Amino acid sequence: MNGLFGLPSGNIQDSAAGLVILQDRKPQGTYGGTPVASAWTVHTLNTKLYDSGDYCSLADNKFTMVPGIWEIEAYFIGVQTYESKGRLYDANDLQVLVWTNGDTAHGTSEYSGHNVTCSIFGVFANASSKAI
Repeated sequence: MNGLFGLPSGNIQDSAAGLVILQDRKPQGTYGGTPVASAWTVHTLNTKLYDSGDYCSLADNKFTMVPGIWEIEAYFIGVQTYESKGRLYDANDLQVLVWTNGDTAHGTSEYSGHNVTCSIFGVFANASSKAI
């Protein structure tokens, strides 16, 4: 999973001073997990690839953003699945902050699994620096 966070002063391209890139990185050949239809699969954010201004810290699969309103753009791939959904979930306050754009990504056939790319676009606010 890749995540881009940008300050609300403009879009990602013109607010590069407020850009954070987080990733779920695994060694080559490592599977990302086995999704279960009735449960959410957790993508482990373990790499802070870029932070233009010390806006974010990352530890134990939780990130802490400085207070503010943030745009999120995130992607993940569902492998051999018919449909996938994604969300940014605040495990501390037990609430969904942002859902998958378009709600559900579908493969091409209900009976044969295909790879689907899910995208999450949205805005979330945090009044204080807390781990999400």
